Amino acid sequence: MPDQAQAEQELTRLSAKLFKLEETAGACEADRKALVGCLADDFLIRRDKGAQLDREKYEKDPPKPGTRRAVDEMVTVTPSGAVGVVTCRLQFNGTDWLWNTQMFEKRGGGWKCILWQVRPIEPRQFAPCGAGAATQT
Repeated sequence: MPDQAQAEQELTRLSAKLFKLEETAGACEADRKALVGCLADDFLIRRDKGAQLDREKYEKDPPKPGTRRAVDEMVTVTPSGAVGVVTCRLQFNGTDWLWNTQMFEKRGGGWKCILWQVRPIEPRQFAPCGAGAATQT
Protein backbone atom coordinates (compact mmCIF):
# COMPACT_ATOMS: atom_id res chain seq x y z
CA MET A 1 0.00 0.00 0.00
CA PRO A 2 2.17 2.89 -1.27
CA ASP A 3 -0.16 5.64 -0.03
CA GLN A 4 0.05 4.29 3.54
CA ALA A 5 3.86 4.10 3.42
CA GLN A 6 4.09 7.59 1.94
CA ALA A 7 1.79 8.99 4.63
CA GLU A 8 3.90 7.33 7.34
CA GLN A 9 7.06 8.91 5.91
CA GLU A 10 5.45 12.35 5.61
CA LEU A 11 4.09 12.23 9.15
CA THR A 12 7.41 11.01 10.56
CA ARG A 13 9.26 13.88 8.86
CA LEU A 14 6.68 16.47 9.96
CA SER A 15 6.75 15.30 13.57
CA ALA A 16 10.56 15.45 13.63
CA LYS A 17 10.40 18.93 12.06
CA LEU A 18 8.00 20.12 14.78
CA PHE A 19 10.34 18.91 17.52
CA LYS A 20 13.34 20.56 15.85
CA LEU A 21 11.51 23.87 15.31
CA GLU A 22 10.30 23.87 18.91
CA GLU A 23 13.92 23.94 20.02
CA THR A 24 14.62 27.22 18.23
CA ALA A 25 11.24 28.95 17.88
CA GLY A 26 11.73 30.95 21.08
CA ALA A 27 14.93 32.50 19.77
CA CYS A 28 14.40 32.66 16.01
CA GLU A 29 11.43 34.43 14.40
CA ALA A 30 11.79 32.48 11.13
CA ASP A 31 11.62 29.18 13.03
CA ARG A 32 8.61 30.38 15.02
CA LYS A 33 6.80 31.18 11.76
CA ALA A 34 7.80 27.80 10.27
CA LEU A 35 6.56 26.03 13.41
CA VAL A 36 3.21 27.83 13.36
CA GLY A 37 2.92 27.12 9.62
CA CYS A 38 2.80 23.39 10.43
CA LEU A 39 -0.21 23.89 12.70
CA ALA A 40 -3.90 23.92 11.79
CA ASP A 41 -5.86 27.08 12.51
CA ASP A 42 -7.82 25.17 15.18
CA PHE A 43 -4.67 23.62 16.72
CA LEU A 44 -4.62 22.80 20.44
CA ILE A 45 -1.76 21.65 22.63
CA ARG A 46 -1.85 20.35 26.16
CA ARG A 47 1.58 20.66 27.74
CA ASP A 48 3.03 18.29 30.29
CA LYS A 49 2.16 20.61 33.21
CA GLY A 50 -1.49 20.77 32.06
CA ALA A 51 -1.58 24.14 30.28
CA GLN A 52 -3.78 24.07 27.20
CA LEU A 53 -2.99 26.52 24.41
CA ASP A 54 -4.61 27.26 21.06
CA ARG A 55 -2.53 28.20 18.03
CA GLU A 56 -2.46 31.93 18.84
CA LYS A 57 -1.34 31.42 22.44
CA TYR A 58 1.19 28.76 21.41
CA GLU A 59 2.72 31.15 18.87
CA LYS A 60 3.08 33.83 21.54
CA ASP A 61 4.51 31.40 24.11
CA PRO A 62 6.73 28.90 22.31
CA PRO A 63 8.54 26.30 24.41
CA LYS A 64 11.76 27.34 26.07
CA PRO A 65 14.84 25.72 24.53
CA GLY A 66 16.00 22.55 26.22
CA THR A 67 17.87 19.38 25.48
CA ARG A 68 15.52 16.84 23.93
CA ARG A 69 16.11 13.40 22.56
CA ALA A 70 13.38 11.43 20.84
CA VAL A 71 13.53 7.70 21.48
CA ASP A 72 13.23 6.42 17.93
CA GLU A 73 12.37 2.87 18.94
CA MET A 74 9.16 4.13 20.52
CA VAL A 75 7.87 6.19 17.57
CA THR A 76 4.53 4.95 16.26
CA VAL A 77 2.97 6.44 13.13
CA THR A 78 -0.63 5.54 12.31
CA PRO A 79 -2.14 7.15 9.22
CA SER A 80 -5.76 6.47 8.35
CA GLY A 81 -7.01 8.33 5.30
CA ALA A 82 -6.79 12.08 5.92
CA VAL A 83 -5.87 11.70 9.61
CA GLY A 84 -2.68 10.46 11.20
CA VAL A 85 -1.33 10.04 14.71
CA VAL A 86 2.32 10.06 15.79
CA THR A 87 3.33 9.01 19.29
CA CYS A 88 6.75 8.87 20.89
CA ARG A 89 8.64 9.02 24.13
CA LEU A 90 10.92 11.99 24.50
CA GLN A 91 13.60 12.68 27.05
CA PHE A 92 13.73 16.31 28.15
CA ASN A 93 16.83 17.87 29.73
CA GLY A 94 18.35 14.43 30.20
CA THR A 95 16.09 13.49 33.11
CA ASP A 96 12.36 13.89 32.48
CA TRP A 97 10.52 11.52 30.17
CA LEU A 98 7.47 12.73 28.25
CA TRP A 99 4.89 10.91 26.13
CA ASN A 100 3.94 12.91 23.03
CA THR A 101 0.85 12.31 20.93
CA GLN A 102 0.41 14.42 17.80
CA MET A 103 -2.69 14.23 15.61
CA PHE A 104 -2.47 15.46 12.04
CA GLU A 105 -5.08 16.06 9.38
CA LYS A 106 -4.52 16.47 5.67
CA ARG A 107 -5.74 19.98 4.81
CA GLY A 108 -5.17 22.00 1.68
CA GLY A 109 -2.88 19.39 0.17
CA GLY A 110 -0.60 18.99 3.20
CA TRP A 111 -0.57 17.65 6.73
CA LYS A 112 -1.32 20.05 9.60
CA CYS A 113 -0.99 19.30 13.29
CA ILE A 114 -4.40 19.68 14.89
CA LEU A 115 -3.76 18.31 18.37
CA TRP A 116 -0.64 17.74 20.48
CA GLN A 117 -0.68 16.25 23.94
CA VAL A 118 2.38 15.95 26.15
CA ARG A 119 2.24 13.84 29.31
CA PRO A 120 4.94 13.12 31.86
CA ILE A 121 5.93 9.49 32.23
CA GLU A 122 6.68 8.31 35.74
CA PRO A 123 9.89 6.28 35.96
CA ARG A 124 7.98 3.22 37.21
CA GLN A 125 5.89 3.15 34.00
CA PHE A 126 8.72 2.09 31.71
CA ALA A 127 12.34 1.13 31.48
CA PRO A 128 14.56 3.09 29.07
CA CYS A 129 15.34 1.18 25.90
CA GLY A 130 17.89 -1.55 26.54
CA ALA A 131 17.22 -1.57 30.31
CA GLY A 132 14.76 -4.47 30.36
CA ALA A 133 11.01 -4.69 30.71
CA ALA A 134 8.88 -2.01 32.29
CA THR A 135 7.93 -2.40 35.92
CA GLN A 136 4.29 -3.30 36.38
CA THR A 137 2.28 -1.49 39.07
